[in-house]
Amino acid sequence: MHLFRTPQYQGAWFAFSGDREGLRSEIQSWLRVEFNDEPGRLEVREDGPHWVGSAPVQVSYSHTTGAAVAVASRSHRLGVDTENLARKFSQPPQEIARRYFHADEAGMLKTPADFLALWCKKEAYAKLTRAGIKNNLHKDLREVLALVQFNPIEVAPTGY
Repeated sequence: MHLFRTPQYQGAWFAFSGDREGLRSEIQSWLRVEFNDEPGRLEVREDGPHWVGSAPVQVSYSHTTGAAVAVASRSHRLGVDTENLARKFSQPPQEIARRYFHADEAGMLKTPADFLALWCKKEAYAKLTRAGIKNNLHKDLREVLALVQFNPIEVAPTGY
């Protein structure tokens, strides 16, 4: 586990082998220590993860091949996503974007890295709003930039 902190939130990177229950257990253990809340627990509901403990804590996490990241805050709503930059696609990312993204956004994508960066923003926004990715893919994120900050996690492991 690699810990990081900003004035707005705390975070941790984890190794991820594909065991979602194991990851949730690791995140729960980290949150108990981070917020000094031993009886607290992580609940994953239809609208995402929730911390049930002695203090209100917003939590979001994401996993991809090889790594996972979790962020938590007492003061800010959060949404996080991560992707493995070596991810292979079944079809060209530009075709996926044309099918699922807002037309103006899809037209701006030139590389798989551009696609992954936009995908991460869309998924993080979906987690922030708790509206789900299905309801946010076609949304042009430029419309929400005045309301939401997209900040890359500077301490991401190489390749994520």
